[in-house]
Amino acid sequence: MSIEVRPETPEDADTVRRIVVAAFRHGPGPREIPPGEEPVEGGLLDGLRADPGAVDSGWIVEADGEPVAHALVVNLTVGGTPTLGLGMLATLPAHQKRGHGAKAVYAVIGALLERGEPLLIVFGSPQYYGRFGFVPAPVVGISHPSYPSPYLQALALQTPFPRGEVAYPRPYADLDA
Repeated sequence: MSIEVRPETPEDADTVRRIVVAAFRHGPGPREIPPGEEPVEGGLLDGLRADPGAVDSGWIVEADGEPVAHALVVNLTVGGTPTLGLGMLATLPAHQKRGHGAKAVYAVIGALLERGEPLLIVFGSPQYYGRFGFVPAPVVGISHPSYPSPYLQALALQTPFPRGEVAYPRPYADLDA
């Protein structure tokens, strides 16, 4: 099987949305999504794409030329300083547990290191993201009033890096409305 990771292009928008909806509808976990409805992550993706300042970049993982996973990098702030977050990671259910999501995360980390970015934030499984070097955000002086530790995590890519409270793009706040 040939695996490639590449930057997302505008032509990938429909494919990315399909991956996100499928991953969060049928992914692991105790989710109950009624027939005819879609997971909240589909609307979040739409909201992020509609907000001109929300999205930094996206990464596509292809298996034998077929897109199977996606990572979205979003602009946020920590202590008022612009930084980045892994806003969403999704893998088609038939391709989960094969390392495709990990390849996307490594691509994001590599690209941000190349750019000289100081920090990457994620809200997700400590067991999953810990293997990439993420630590609970409070350990490095980062917090969010609604996203608890240990799920809010940080990966310092350089020192110094910003500390303080995380502010996500508006579409995340709209989830709570």
